[in-house]
Amino acid sequence: MSVAWGTVQLTTEPVWEPITIAKALSLRGFDALYVAMNLAFACSLRIGEILGLTWDDIHFAENGGDTSWLQVSKTLLEVNKQAAAATEGRDILMVFPSAKPNSSMSLILKKPKTKHSIRKVYLPRTTADILKEWHTRQLELIDLLGADYQNYNLVLAQNSGKPYDSHQIYKLLKTFIHAHHLPDVTFHSLRHSSVTYKLALNDGNIKLVQGDTGHASPKLMLNTYAEIFDQSRKELAVRFEENFYAALQP
Repeated sequence: MSVAWGTVQLTTEPVWEPITIAKALSLRGFDALYVAMNLAFACSLRIGEILGLTWDDIHFAENGGDTSWLQVSKTLLEVNKQAAAATEGRDILMVFPSAKPNSSMSLILKKPKTKHSIRKVYLPRTTADILKEWHTRQLELIDLLGADYQNYNLVLAQNSGKPYDSHQIYKLLKTFIHAHHLPDVTFHSLRHSSVTYKLALNDGNIKLVQGDTGHASPKLMLNTYAEIFDQSRKELAVRFEENFYAALQP
């Protein structure tokens, strides 16, 4: 299945085509946004899943052997403190100390809403290498700061060790987009770009991509990405004409 990208709006929001993502990654320095963008595009992860990753979720292949992979088993969210208290801790793995004592919101690490969101995602070699380098730099920072580093074992952590919230990542992306005059997209759109690109690479095998995205069913994916499959069906009609009817012409 080939997908004509051009000026893309395959879902309800505009998305970057692969060439634009490649350009953006080449312009961005090696920082938290760079790592997050790679994880969103290469692994089809949601922002909460990215921010909720801990290093025990990352499994690097040893000695150039099998493919590296990560486990999606939790998500990081900002929630109302009263709402969090009402759950009596159900599915909540950690409540992070609030940066603002009087704030009504808390960052929490929790189990995903559905069992389908818990999944194993294989990493392209370059993505694994990015995570290895990120981990090395983080360990050096921890060694430098010692007890001043608040170590929650988060993959994406601020220089203090504290978690990022989604709004911080969104703001970093917006600032970056405007600074480099890139098409305006949301961070979540990188997941849409990821799904589209993977479907194009594997000739539309929904089940394969569903394993990465954590969608509950192929039907849900079909509904979300209907425009992609509609384009593929148009191309199928053209190919049928070329391969069958054209051969009947005298």
